[in-house]
Amino acid sequence: MIRCDGVRRFLWMVTITMSPAAPAATPLADGDFESGSLAGWSASSRLDGVAGVVTQGECFSDFDTTGIVFAGNHAGLIRGNADGDPDSAGMLTSAPFTAGIGVAFRALTERIEGARLPDMPVSFSVRILDAEAGTELAAVGLTTSVVSLAGACHERPANGAFTTHYVDTRRFSGRSVRIQFTQSPVVRRAGLFTLVDDVVRLDAEDSQVLPDRPRAVAGVSRSSSGRLRLDGSRSTEPSRMVLTHRWRVAGEAFERAGEFPCIDDLAPGRYQATLVVSNGLHVDADSIDFVIREPVPVDDESEADDDAGDAADPDGDLPKDIGLGVDSGGLLAEDCGDEGDAGETREAAEGAAEESRDFRHYNPAAWDGQGVAIVLCHWMNGMDACSLNGEPLALHPNQSLGRDIWGDYDGPPGQNGAIECTRGTERFVFNVTATTELEYGTCRPGSGL
Repeated sequence: MIRCDGVRRFLWMVTITMSPAAPAATPLADGDFESGSLAGWSASSRLDGVAGVVTQGECFSDFDTTGIVFAGNHAGLIRGNADGDPDSAGMLTSAPFTAGIGVAFRALTERIEGARLPDMPVSFSVRILDAEAGTELAAVGLTTSVVSLAGACHERPANGAFTTHYVDTRRFSGRSVRIQFTQSPVVRRAGLFTLVDDVVRLDAEDSQVLPDRPRAVAGVSRSSSGRLRLDGSRSTEPSRMVLTHRWRVAGEAFERAGEFPCIDDLAPGRYQATLVVSNGLHVDADSIDFVIREPVPVDDESEADDDAGDAADPDGDLPKDIGLGVDSGGLLAEDCGDEGDAGETREAAEGAAEESRDFRHYNPAAWDGQGVAIVLCHWMNGMDACSLNGEPLALHPNQSLGRDIWGDYDGPPGQNGAIECTRGTERFVFNVTATTELEYGTCRPGSGL
């Protein structure tokens, strides 16, 4: 084991849970750690964190780990210090390799049986580094499989299944890079380990074996300003690659693009729309049948409002054959998203602070009764940084219904003030109070909440 000091920084998170490890064309040097040493890796740490190689059947924790089954005889191990100091970390960094379309590996994290811990009890992250300069090219946070351990060594062995994860490196294809694994505690006095194994490089011909495929979910809803639109927001992409949305309305000779293309140019009638989503490697499709009715008279405005509410379908019960009232005299717009008034795009607002209550909820007392946490709406995922009254918040390795969680579990609970998040040149400000135990925000229609 090697211990030394390093630098702490927070990373954004991606959760990918896959089936057993996919075959790959190019294993990294000692990526299976079967040499029993760190021949192809370098170990480093921060505040007495731990990084090294462990052997199957040998106890490498205060609890019984002899029942964990590896793919071979050895695996890499990283964790923070035994005191569970969140500022501590263990790090494993690979030798240089030429980037392909991605890197796949298997991982497993320890959890103490019966302890009050979050579902993902550590912060586990992956960085892609330039091999020469050591600069960060990409960073992701991951939620791994977890094994609950109890009792002293050789007392109650418990096995846990590794999960396989994929990190996209297509942007750096052909470039010499390194991959670095980092693990830190999120709970004090809990120095838990994460195992890493079978690290492999994937080339273009391996794309068909990747199980992190997108899922298309076609829907229809209304924007916050009441415009009728196709809705692809419930489509999912486990690895958080950028999804493209292409729509074809039956009978039309052109495609509509985007997550929320407007359809208030359609005349009353019955239609079918097919959504095709792509993450650049894989595609998926889904169709929806819907009916556009004649405009509802003014004196029946309440009935029209009910129809619009059904279209938004915040509870996820939108049927696949729905009827909607619409003013067919509206003009076709490229996008009917909820980024502001008609014609306003997110790009037009870049660089300006946005006063908003569009977050999932603010918890003045985090899950363990300490600190604070904020859960963002799904469209706010992927923030570069968040802070409360100027104090940095950390991205939690778990999510709430697929929404990012930012918190400070060591700070004082019950804080008021402004939470500020940045994403590129965008800045978002959320004014929060501690007048209630849990303060809910207002996610926008069509967000799935």
